[in-house]
Amino acid sequence: MSSRRPSNELIIEAMRVSGGILAIAAQKLNVARSSMFKWVSQDPELSAARDDIRAELLDLCEIKLLELIEKGDFRSIVFYLRCFGKHRGWSERVEVTRRQDDSWKTDPGFDITKLSLEEAVQMEQLLMRAAKDTGAIRQTVPKTARDAA
Repeated sequence: MSSRRPSNELIIEAMRVSGGILAIAAQKLNVARSSMFKWVSQDPELSAARDDIRAELLDLCEIKLLELIEKGDFRSIVFYLRCFGKHRGWSERVEVTRRQDDSWKTDPGFDITKLSLEEAVQMEQLLMRAAKDTGAIRQTVPKTARDAA
């Protein structure tokens, strides 16, 4: 391990190549991980660079997620709804809140009766697609008398 502190330019480049993961950047510079964490935490320029690198990577991930959603990838759609659709009821958790009168209120987080007709149709289409994708619904051809013979 090197005992000399690399320049900010070298540290920033190592962070960029490692996606902002400081342990990997430290390895690339052949310095101790603890030194890298200390330098970044104490130097505003390095800290800001790490935050920018992470933000760029997050932007890239969001773009890729949107591309999958546009292709109709069901898992990506559900993931997005669970993360960003909570205010519309897309949540798996049940919230229990205490009222001022010391009574308890349970909110399941989703009320299907509050959906517009368009939202209900979209949900039905998503659920039918998911059921087909998972094999819960199978296309069957009814048997006719001729098929049975």
